[in-house]
Formats: sequence, structure tokens, C-alpha cells
Amino acid sequence: MGSSDLQWRRDPGAKGIEEGQFMPFQMLRNRKYLVVFSLMLAIGSVVPSARAQNPWGSARTRQQVIDFSQFKGQRLETNGPLDVGFGVVWTALQDGWVGDMSFGLRTNGFWNGGREGFAGLNAANSAMLFTFDDPVNRIMAFVNYAPLTGQGSIPTIEALDVRGRVIDSVTVDIRTPNGVNDGEFLSFEHETDDIFAFRYRARYGVLDDLTWSRTGHRGIIPGPSSLSALGVVFLGFGCRRRRAS
Repeated sequence: MGSSDLQWRRDPGAKGIEEGQFMPFQMLRNRKYLVVFSLMLAIGSVVPSARAQNPWGSARTRQQVIDFSQFKGQRLETNGPLDVGFGVVWTALQDGWVGDMSFGLRTNGFWNGGREGFAGLNAANSAMLFTFDDPVNRIMAFVNYAPLTGQGSIPTIEALDVRGRVIDSVTVDIRTPNGVNDGEFLSFEHETDDIFAFRYRARYGVLDDLTWSRTGHRGIIPGPSSLSALGVVFLGFGCRRRRAS
């Protein structure tokens, strides 16, 4: 498979595909996949896709949720920084998207307006970072991505401390064949409020329903230089990625 087959592009001339929808370019050139994807879109528009239930429930103490619904009807092409609410700032390494849009995930299906807003990465090698004004002890997000074996970043979620160091990480392995707005909730839970940022690395990754809570007991009290380190470590990831390529 050539590198051009891994690029995701808008194709306003493709029959049955609205401008701005994202699909693998190889699929657009194959009528069989185009027919299948068109049927998937039709089913998704007729049968409402229920949002996955929050496994933490709704009664957690000090629980906050960002569902990106404030971006419904929008499609922002930005790498931030973007205030997404509750003192949380979102940034992307490259090709960041926030809003209400259709986004193809290859064999994992696609997300669309049924999610009423989410964050996405329209690149094989990218990451998004959520920085908190105050640290948290529990954090969870509903995620998915486009499986591309041997290409791009290995999907991973990471919890960062006050100095921008990774203190917890989980490699993501999600399979949602032909799913519509499907994915999995992934989370971290610590005894004290020591998570200052949450990072999601993925191949054409999407994220929604960012949820977190606090105990009120901090593990470390940060200084100004420590807070600035979060931005530095994110930029550092970009520099390392470019040198590696």
C-alpha cells in the first residue's frame, strides 16, 4: 500500500459523500467500499446511535464532563490552544479538529454528528493534550481510532504529572467493526490529585466525553516553572517525532 493510500482527504466530488467528510482516500477510489460506506451513513442517519454509558455513573463526587456539545454545528481546524470548558485547555500536535463532523475510522467504522461534538486528529502521527487548571485523581475518555497496522503512532493514553512526565500509560487496542459512533472508555485512577494533563496519541484518533474528578488532596503543589513544563514536554514530543522521521 502506497503512502498516498494512508492520507485522508476531503473529496467534494465523490458521489454520496458530503464535502468535509473524512474517509481513507483508497476507499474513495474503490466503488465497493464507497457503496458500503454510503449504506453505513444511511443506517447511521436513520437509526440514532445511543451514546455509550459512563461506567462511573452520574453520582461521582466532583465529577466533571466535557462532551464538546458547545461545538455542535461547528468544524474547527485548529491545534489550539482551545478552552474546552471547566478550566481545561486542549492542544494538538498537528492536524487537530474539534466540532461536529463526519470522521472515518477505516475498519472501526466512523463517527458523525450523532456524537454532537468531539475532538479528532486527522493525521497518522499526532497527539492531543488536555491540561487542567487544577490536578485530578481520576480521568476517563471515550476514544477510538483508525487501525493502520505498521503506520503512525501506537494508540496510547497517558497521564502527566506537574513536570510533564508520564506517570501512567495504557496502550489502546480497540476493535469496533463498522461501528457508528462506537469506541471504548479508558481511564486512570490515582489516590491523590497528581494528574495535571492527559494525552492521547493515536492514528486518526477521536475522543469524546472527557470525564474527571478530584479528591481535594494534592500529591504535589506546583510552582510556576512546573506548570510551564507541560507545554514544553508536548512540544518536545513533536521535535522528537520530526527528528525520527
